[in-house]
Amino acid sequence: MSTPVMGALGNKGHKMRKVDEANTEAKRTTILRAAIRCFNKFGLQNASIQDICREAGMRSGHLYYYYPSKDAIIEEMCLMGTEELVDRIDHMLDTRDIVSAVVDIHQEAEEGRQKWEITPALRLELAAETTRNERLRDIDEDQTARFAEAARRAVSRAREEGKLNSKLDPAHFVDIVMLLWFGIGWRRIERDFDLERYREAFALLFEPWLLEPKKLAKSKKTTRAKA
Repeated sequence: MSTPVMGALGNKGHKMRKVDEANTEAKRTTILRAAIRCFNKFGLQNASIQDICREAGMRSGHLYYYYPSKDAIIEEMCLMGTEELVDRIDHMLDTRDIVSAVVDIHQEAEEGRQKWEITPALRLELAAETTRNERLRDIDEDQTARFAEAARRAVSRAREEGKLNSKLDPAHFVDIVMLLWFGIGWRRIERDFDLERYREAFALLFEPWLLEPKKLAKSKKTTRAKA
């Protein structure tokens, strides 16, 4: 059993570790934000460690304490928000229909990138970099696999709960959803991009998979009768 003195020292040490962890996280965030600004300004390839140091207001030796290389900074940037997004996708159909989920999840992810000032142009550069950098390619493939698996879990649960067509193949359906997510992402380079204009198109696209066969046939008869 520890004495009161030992207990006090232990608590102090614990508090110091918490302070150190908070300081480290704050420094890493400062460097990461500075790097993103430099990548936006000079490009992913052209931005140097010296540029990032000047933007962050620190010496290179200080920066290397937190990140051993520019590649390490880029890897950290690619991994940001992964866990949160996986969780959101996993539960995207708990309280939302599939159309709202597809649109809203994409918008939430984009808002997260905007908070970090990751522009569509920088995302394009990162995508190109994955074709040259094996480590980034591994990260990208792992993220895509995790997002798809979370989406399959969400779709499978929704199907079991009667929210989606019981004949729906979750794997094939998620493949389509993932293609839409990636496609929307690249369309964001347009200056007048408006995600809301796609909502109705998604509703029409997903309709055959959302209804049971009998309900779908009835829906088509109603549509023909109105025509």
